[in-house]
Amino acid sequence: MIRFDPPFLIVSATHDYRTKRRVDLHFIADELVRRGETMFLSTHLSPLSRLKGRDRRLALAPGADRAANGVETYLWHAPLHPLNVRPPVFDLWNRAASRLYGRAMPAAVTAMIARARTIIVESGGSVALIDEIARHNPQAVIIYSASDTLATIGMARFYDRALCRSAPRIAYVRLPSARMARDHACIRRQRIIPHGLDESFFAGNLVDPYTRHPAAVSVGSMLFDPAVFDVAARAFPHVDFHVIGSGHDGSALGPHHPNLHWIAEMGFGDTIPYIRHADIGIAPYHSALDAAYLVDTSMKLMQFEAAGVPAVCPTFAQGGRMSRFGYTVGDADSIVRAVNAALKQGRGDVDRPRTWAHVVEEMLAPLHEDVPA
Repeated sequence: MIRFDPPFLIVSATHDYRTKRRVDLHFIADELVRRGETMFLSTHLSPLSRLKGRDRRLALAPGADRAANGVETYLWHAPLHPLNVRPPVFDLWNRAASRLYGRAMPAAVTAMIARARTIIVESGGSVALIDEIARHNPQAVIIYSASDTLATIGMARFYDRALCRSAPRIAYVRLPSARMARDHACIRRQRIIPHGLDESFFAGNLVDPYTRHPAAVSVGSMLFDPAVFDVAARAFPHVDFHVIGSGHDGSALGPHHPNLHWIAEMGFGDTIPYIRHADIGIAPYHSALDAAYLVDTSMKLMQFEAAGVPAVCPTFAQGGRMSRFGYTVGDADSIVRAVNAALKQGRGDVDRPRTWAHVVEEMLAPLHEDVPA
């Protein structure tokens, strides 16, 4: 029987526990620390990260290694790190750069790995470190947490191959949607464990942050398509559109729309009043490879449903849900129809999903070695 005991270590090439933006890993860490010693390692940051321009971790780099909410954190800021170079001709570069990067782990990183008994590796560039992690701690149990498929988030094919090469070292892959199973067929044991929602989402009577209604809201930056708001704000001048934490300021859209408000990233708790008091929510994903699993995994769509707020999203994320109104990406007329239908429907019943405590309970449930997860 495989047990998943503390100390726990989460490894992510994209996120740091202390940033304002919170994804599934942050909530998982909050629950893990209630069960034992928990560490959060953030990798793949260097001066090259400034080339991307929007890495939220850059502000944390100076003196960023400390505990937060009981979670021990470390931001591995290297002189250089492997960039995700997608054309196949660069496969040799990706392989060599990832091998050199893994072999250059600082002592603080190897010490964290050595202390851990359960290591959770997130989908992304950190998959290329799994073999090196296992070399430093062969006794640790490794869970691969597939927040997204590697293809959908634009990772080079090298990373898919690296994941499959490391598959024998992985106890199981945690999939938030059964639609992702085929993309992870090389990992023998799979557990379908959907995302949760923090209980604070439902706490208290929150003050309405909007100065007028109808109000539409979008929160987050994944696969963000700003053109949706250019179309919607022009077609619905009586609706205020609030776009939070998208990484955009609207300057690329041309003429300013007085009913379109671009708001900087804020903490999860600060976004809750905007979601709960909205008349409609918008999940403006652009087209991406194999993104149909967002029907089940989109945290913004889940939050809209939890608040009883009708949602506008691309048809590939609509999934037949009565509270979601789909449009064709890039089709202005269909965007207008979807927004109009959502406004007409109005608020509906609240859908309370599982909590993150339930998610982590399922993740840590013992696993029989001879039985598929």
